[in-house]
Amino acid sequence: MNKIPSLNGLRAISIIIVILCHYKINGLIEEPVFPFTLFDLFFRGGFGVNVFFVISGFLITTLLILEEKKTSFIDLRNFYIRRTLRIFPAFYFLLVVYYLMQLLGYIQIPNMAYFSAFTYTKYIFKDGKEWYTGHAWSLSIEEHFYLIWPVLFKVFKKYRKVIPWGLILMSILYEIVRLKDFPNQYNLNLIARADSLAIGCLFAIHKNAIVSYLQTKWNFVIAISVVSIFLLSYFENNFPSNLIAGKFLYVFGGTDGTLSNFAISLLMFYSIYGPKNGWYWLLNSKLLNYIGLLSYSLYLWQELFIYKTDLFINKNPYNLIFLILAALFSYYIIEKPFLKLKDRFI
Repeated sequence: MNKIPSLNGLRAISIIIVILCHYKINGLIEEPVFPFTLFDLFFRGGFGVNVFFVISGFLITTLLILEEKKTSFIDLRNFYIRRTLRIFPAFYFLLVVYYLMQLLGYIQIPNMAYFSAFTYTKYIFKDGKEWYTGHAWSLSIEEHFYLIWPVLFKVFKKYRKVIPWGLILMSILYEIVRLKDFPNQYNLNLIARADSLAIGCLFAIHKNAIVSYLQTKWNFVIAISVVSIFLLSYFENNFPSNLIAGKFLYVFGGTDGTLSNFAISLLMFYSIYGPKNGWYWLLNSKLLNYIGLLSYSLYLWQELFIYKTDLFINKNPYNLIFLILAALFSYYIIEKPFLKLKDRFI
């Protein structure tokens, strides 16, 4: 499969948003004051993660479609081997480093946090007070989704265009119940976030039809997607949840939810298949492409360095330097050898 343009650039923007969010959460930077709070979107980590989810759903489904088209068969065994080789080694290496640092007395991580991280059950056994492995909630959601989706895609071929809509509806209904009965409940779980992955899958399934329809509407696409995302960010901050508009946004998740995920998907298609303008060239620039290439490693290691402690590795600006060095080591020494091995199962 040829490389899909712009995806690494979008990944780069996503990881930058996540990192800025964690800088803000830990009081390591002051969030700039923007007019009408529109631009606090760039400090919303949940939004950044959802961009990853949408891209992931689109890319995985595209690969499944191409495999089926080329071989008339989807090899689930090879799919899970590839997935394991892509995700597990770098993450488990991080956990080993955590454990060694704990033995040396630099950090403290409860046994349960290690267990939920190691078993990819973080969103099930989430401890909101534990920082270092907290970001594994998104990895566990992705892994659980990909235990299910390829099987559904292969076995229920006749219904594969409908299944993503069912997953999207499931997420919306979950938010309605959460709003009514559990307003303080986390939405960092598979049911709540399945819509982001499913929307990416949906856009992959209908790619040709969507691109054909949008060929003469790219200006409208970029306008509606960008305006929608920024307005969702604004209204999420300014409409109390007891008002009708607030309830509507709460149900659809604001910048973390269904409406935003559709807007992200439209923006993704504009970035890949739209006009080759300044936005396209920015996303495909060497810098953003390289940051996107390192995005998984950056995501794994940013929890260790972007945290407010007395450790030298957490002091500005050294924490960013250490993060970059750790991500480079992870990518070139840990990930790349397994990526080469993964290619044998394509």
